[in-house]
Amino acid sequence: MKISRIVQITIILVIAISMGSISALAHTTDALTASFSSDVSSGVAPLTIHFTDQSSGSPTGWHWDFGDGSSSTRQDPAYTFQSPGTYNVTLTVTDGSQSSSATTQIAVTSGPAVMPQPIYVVPVHPVHPGHPGYHHNQPVVGRPGHDNHKKK
Repeated sequence: MKISRIVQITIILVIAISMGSISALAHTTDALTASFSSDVSSGVAPLTIHFTDQSSGSPTGWHWDFGDGSSSTRQDPAYTFQSPGTYNVTLTVTDGSQSSSATTQIAVTSGPAVMPQPIYVVPVHPVHPGHPGYHHNQPVVGRPGHDNHKKK
């Protein structure tokens, strides 16, 4: 996902008159404009997202607000959203004299609940009424590979 804004170009023309000659110097500057992309914009918690600064105008400072109370000053941070929710992520860039911000939303959902697997107890040797190992109202507990029903 890419977040961008319109880029404004300012042209400064300086004319100097010196000793009968005229010289001109043109200087072009891009307005500072915050812009960024991310590798994903939604997913299941915990969700790690890599953000990439794509700002123009030669920023020298970056401040990321991840919308959950956390922030970063790295140019291209990775951040893990731990809880489900909708987060407004904002990048503010500065160049020492001006600043610009861009914001996008990140949607983090909860994953499917992990259901415990059922445990099945199966007797190693089926025991039927009338068999010497059968005890009415008592479970049969055994270990595979052993004759657990022999009288000792």
